[in-house]
Amino acid sequence: MNVREIAGLDAIRPMNVVDYLRSHGWVDTMAGDRTVAVYKRATERGVVHTKVLLDDSFSDFVIRMAEVADTIGRVEERSMIAVVNDLLSPPGDSLRFRIDSENTEAGMLGLQQSLQLRKGLKNLLLAAAHSAIAPQPHFARLSQSKAIELVNACRECQSERGSYVASILVPVLPPVGRLSLDEEFSRRTTKTLFSALQQAERSAGNPELLMAASAQGVSANFLDALADIEPDGQRSALEISVNWLRGAPQQEFERPVRLLQQVFRNFRSAAEALREATPLANTELEGYVIAVSRGVTDTTGTATLAAFVEPLGETKVKIEFDEPQYMAAVDAHKGGQRVRIVGTLKKVGRGHLLEQHSGLEFIADES
Repeated sequence: MNVREIAGLDAIRPMNVVDYLRSHGWVDTMAGDRTVAVYKRATERGVVHTKVLLDDSFSDFVIRMAEVADTIGRVEERSMIAVVNDLLSPPGDSLRFRIDSENTEAGMLGLQQSLQLRKGLKNLLLAAAHSAIAPQPHFARLSQSKAIELVNACRECQSERGSYVASILVPVLPPVGRLSLDEEFSRRTTKTLFSALQQAERSAGNPELLMAASAQGVSANFLDALADIEPDGQRSALEISVNWLRGAPQQEFERPVRLLQQVFRNFRSAAEALREATPLANTELEGYVIAVSRGVTDTTGTATLAAFVEPLGETKVKIEFDEPQYMAAVDAHKGGQRVRIVGTLKKVGRGHLLEQHSGLEFIADES
């Protein structure tokens, strides 16, 4: 094989190769110099060495990169082309979403379904990243800057053959010193995502399992995103696997997750149930007081506020007030005054109640 015919060899960056070797069990022998690094790895057949040319200006750079890729391929029992594809990418966990259906046998996907898939994958990662920070059954907003920054740093990899495959690279920095790879936020996000996917797979015959799995990364946001990428066709399936940087963190993470099309119908309803069952702290409401009521001898009263609540839409919310606040609600009701209030929103029966609130704040008329 003419190595110069292998696409991408000339585009490999030496530091990507170094990162890959360090992340896959190779050890720097410190035998090189500023232009060459020598790495070794113990195998069943003995210790294998490889040299990495650190200066890509040398005329034999492509040949040397081919030698490194060939050595890695022999140790890992993979093709040189597959290794080159990995060396062209920065280090990270590679998520592989494969849609297996009659409509994707040619490796193609409808444009609208492709757009929906990418939106769903982005929201899956965003929900998993929020759960990696602090697990919750439902997130009112997926707005944590740390999670958003990670998702923005992810990259869509080149598509593969085999039905339709979407690949996402979650960047993971190789550990330095005593820092554990599993302590990296990006790795914790990938683990959380895969754990939630495993829980979704287990729920095929018992969707109630999803209701108590927030510790495993299952949230209403995650389930909504998963429902968005439902494969087309009754006999279709979505298969998810991960090529983990430096191997799977746990043995159970090595097996791909396979979700049959028929289980996706449970995800949307489970997401709705989780949203309804989860009190939403720090919910800000703006709207109008449409009703007030209290008993003749009561010192507290109840007001009903008509407000737009995301993602519920236009909603009527009951709020209990003490004497001064109740009188303010009465004034707002009589005067048709727009008000603002912040509290914890919870579902009660068919309605909603705002608790632990800040009290009414009148919104000045902009005119």
